Amino acid sequence: MDLEEQEGTETVGERCEECGARLTAQELAVALESGGPALCTVHATEAEALPDEPPDV
Repeated sequence: MDLEEQEGTETVGERCEECGARLTAQELAVALESGGPALCTVHATEAEALPDEPPDV
């Protein structure tokens, strides 16, 4: 495969970037659709629960 052919192809890893667990087909699809990190359901849920910015003190 030429480099040109690879440019448009989006890929994510097959394993969770946090714990290394093998991702399910659904988890892979979510990662591709969101363009975000490849996370298992547990770590994706934790990431959603965290605020984007720290609270003002």
